[in-house]
Parts: sequence; C-alpha cells; structure tokens
Amino acid sequence: MLLLCAQTYACDICNMNVSLIPEDNKNIFSISNRIRLTQGEYNVFGKVQTYSRHTGQGANQTYHYGKKVKETFALLDIRGVYNFSKKWSLIGSLPVVNNIQVYDQEIMTDLTEIGDPMLIGMYQAFNSKVTSPNVKFSQRLSVGGGVKLPFGKSNVYYNDSLVDLDLQPGTGSVDALFTIDHLIRYKSIGLMQNMNMKINSFNKQGYRYGNSWNHSANLFYMQSVTTDINIMPYTGLYYEYANQDYIREQDISTVIIQSGGNVTFATVGLNVYVSKVRLDIQYQKAIQNSMNGSTQLPTINRVQFGLMVYLN
Repeated sequence: MLLLCAQTYACDICNMNVSLIPEDNKNIFSISNRIRLTQGEYNVFGKVQTYSRHTGQGANQTYHYGKKVKETFALLDIRGVYNFSKKWSLIGSLPVVNNIQVYDQEIMTDLTEIGDPMLIGMYQAFNSKVTSPNVKFSQRLSVGGGVKLPFGKSNVYYNDSLVDLDLQPGTGSVDALFTIDHLIRYKSIGLMQNMNMKINSFNKQGYRYGNSWNHSANLFYMQSVTTDINIMPYTGLYYEYANQDYIREQDISTVIIQSGGNVTFATVGLNVYVSKVRLDIQYQKAIQNSMNGSTQLPTINRVQFGLMVYLN
C-alpha cells in the first residue's frame, strides 16, 4: 500500500489558468523517503504458525516468543510525471526499500533492494478552472489506472534464512492499480481526497497478497511568506485496509488467517514551495489498529519527507 502515494496538497501559486495545485500540467521529478514503524511484544507462549506474516524467520519459528519485535519499512521513492496534454499524464515510480527486523537488540533482517516499479496513467475528468478560471470556489477530479511489475526480489535470504514475506523487497506478482483524486478549494482553504486500490495476483511461489485499499482526506491552508515562498500546512485522516492473503498448493487456495486488517492514521504535514521546488514533511500517528489474528505487529507511526522539482 505504501507504493501508491497520493498526490500531495497545494494550491495555484503557479499562475496557470487550469491549475488548482502547482503540480497540474507540469513535468515533475521527485524523490521522497517514507518510513513506517511496527512494533510489539510476544508473550512466552507465542503463536505457532505456518507460512504467515510477522512470525520470525520461517514456519513454526519460536525464536520471537517472549521478545520485543520491531520492524522498520523504509522506502525511497524515485518518481517522474510526464504530461501528454492538459488531460492525460503518466506517472512512473521506482522504489528502493530498506527493511529491518529486530528481536530485542538482535538484528534478524536488514536488507536494501530495488522494489517493484509501477506505471499509472492519469486522466483529468473535470476541472472547474477550465471554464471559470477566476471563481473563488473550484474543484478538480482525476482518475487513473496502471500496473505494478514484479522486478523486486521476493525470495531474499538474510544470514542463510528466508526473509519474512512482509520484509521481502518485492511481491513477485503483477498487480493492477486504480486511483482517484478529488480537490475542492475555496480561496486559500481546501480539501484534498485520494483513494487507491491494488488488486493482486498469485506469484510464482503460489502466494497472493490480499487486495488493498486506502483513502486519505486532508484540509489545507496556503500562506504566502514572500513572492517566491509559500507554505501550506495540512491535517487530516488516512485509512488503509487489506484483505487476507492466500497460498495456493495443488490448485487449492488457503486463506492465511494471520494477515490483513486495517489501520487509521491522524496526519499532519507541511509543504514549502520555493520557486520551482517543493519540500515535504509529513507525520502520521496510528490511532486505530485492527489486524486479523493475534500475531501481526501493530503500526505505530509513519514519517515522510521529500523533494519535488518542476521541470517546466
């Protein structure tokens, strides 16, 4: 779910008639880093599982019993946006992941690899600025679809042990992506909503991650500092949901009980615009975790920071 990141919130400081945000109709290069922390403590009885998530290195592993477990998922997202017209654009993303798992003070996994790239085509279905560029109230709706490709490794070993499924840099599957962006703005105040869906397929190992869906809603406010510098604080909620995973053996698919669930985050962030550059920082605190089963680690927080450059 981390691979599908919403377009961030802004306003029309670029003086383009059809722009509600500076990114509209611009070719872009960006690089951002997203870090997600999950942690918890297993009791001395633990839960013996077979081929499930957040259970240590391998099936029926009991080494995590009675220990504090922390997992950090860091993703460096290298992204580009190319606009074919005012209606059509293409987004390409190449992730580099750094996943770390620690039992008490012992590092069980620490790997840095290329993840699964994605391509998304976007279509601007509606933009009130086109017909009424000078009105104070405006809105824009964009829809898109694409594919995630299985370029990242999905069978990486660390210290001669197969890395947990959640810690693998890739999923090994071709997955379909769908996204919707909706922006409403009145003067300097606005609401940005984004919904994403990922429909997954089985990989070569016969494993299919659960289909996922997320939704974000953020209120923002734009403030000019100087003629060249604008700041935009925002706050809101982010929700993500994932179905349970499946494993297929001899044409029989079995659900993985200890997988899937949902989590809700409270979001605060700040975008700083300086000429053709945008600087981002965002913090999300998990306010609700509802994970299936009894062994999945709850998410504590997420942090994102990044740099975007407008090429035209």
